[in-house]
Amino acid sequence: MSLTKRHKLSAFLVLGLSWFILVLVTLEKTLANSEIPDESVLAEIIEETMLEFAIAVKAEDFTVFYRRISKFWQDQVTKEELLYEFKSFIDKKIDLTVLEGKKPDIYKKPIIDKNGWLILQGKYEAFPILVEFILEYVHEDVDWKLSGINVDTSPMPGSEPKSGKMPTFAIMRQMVQKVMLDFAGAVNTRDFSAFYAEISEIWQKQITKEKMEATFKPFSDNKIDLTVLKGHLPEFTVAPFINNEKVLIIKGKYLVSEGEVLFEHKYIYEASAWKLLGINVNIAPKTLAKIKHEIIPREAEIKSLVKQTMLDFALALKAKEFSKFYKNIAKIWQDQSSLDKFSRIFKSFVDKNVDLTGIKDSEPVLEKPPYLDNNGLLRVQGIYDIKPSKAAFNLKYLLENGAWKLAGIKINMK
Repeated sequence: MSLTKRHKLSAFLVLGLSWFILVLVTLEKTLANSEIPDESVLAEIIEETMLEFAIAVKAEDFTVFYRRISKFWQDQVTKEELLYEFKSFIDKKIDLTVLEGKKPDIYKKPIIDKNGWLILQGKYEAFPILVEFILEYVHEDVDWKLSGINVDTSPMPGSEPKSGKMPTFAIMRQMVQKVMLDFAGAVNTRDFSAFYAEISEIWQKQITKEKMEATFKPFSDNKIDLTVLKGHLPEFTVAPFINNEKVLIIKGKYLVSEGEVLFEHKYIYEASAWKLLGINVNIAPKTLAKIKHEIIPREAEIKSLVKQTMLDFALALKAKEFSKFYKNIAKIWQDQSSLDKFSRIFKSFVDKNVDLTGIKDSEPVLEKPPYLDNNGLLRVQGIYDIKPSKAAFNLKYLLENGAWKLAGIKINMK
């Protein structure tokens, strides 16, 4: 796409994501004797300019950036026009703050042209993006002031999937790492606005930001801090694959000093990039116990959990239909047992017309303190007195997506 805009003696040339703002004027040769600064000074000039530009784009506000450019350029363009010229960077949420702390590669010899302009050309390799720049400065008030900027961003070789093809393992690890740390930030701040803005449009049509925040509220409530993953790379537990619906499935885990953090991500190819379509994070309680010391719920919470489980089970028995109960058990249990197999486990209860609905008016009695076993399962054992019978229960729960999910149930009628 090419767009040319004339304004007084200036012309603005826009090429895709490459925005070239070049003030076409003829300057008097007042700087004929100016010397090119040494390499270290040039690097500082470039770093300062690029960081100021990055902050302006990210903040969607060019006020500070505009103040720092040359007066000559300010006479050619307003702050609002400058913002408009870089709107594509803003719309595509191009984050150049990743360049902070990185050194530019000035691959073309700096020059001062016949009009006295200092021309700097180079690049940053900030995997997975390559950032190339051409910067032009004019000498004003004993300093070099920016009078033109061209920034072009493109994927580095091997970093961008083409036509929805399987990315490399290195790229997939980076995709997962970005999602997990963005997710960690959303959980810690209880604000999923930025995380939600980055997911696929398909998923956005299926879930609102408010519903997403509600879904992951248990993570925030339990103060689960996943920033412990920073500095660690994910391991894939199965080979990533693209299913028949063209969804990329990535399953794996993080091994950190606190233990294991399991994840499953789904991505869909949208607008020339893989976008998140779903996320599942499972953390073993023994791992969480180190991330958050008070991981075992209070007794009142456990009793509430037991009552809900047992009442749901009682209603399934009475209806002789377990599909609704099955949907609420831990995913790991669902992966091990189909609905038919699950239903057959309780066939003897159904055949004997066991009625447990009386528990709705009763309180569970915990026979011993709940505890975490060696497999990271929360074990709860107790009894319901529903005269004339008693129902002894032994329940297992696994923490999935911040909520305790049933992973095993054993009932004995006495």
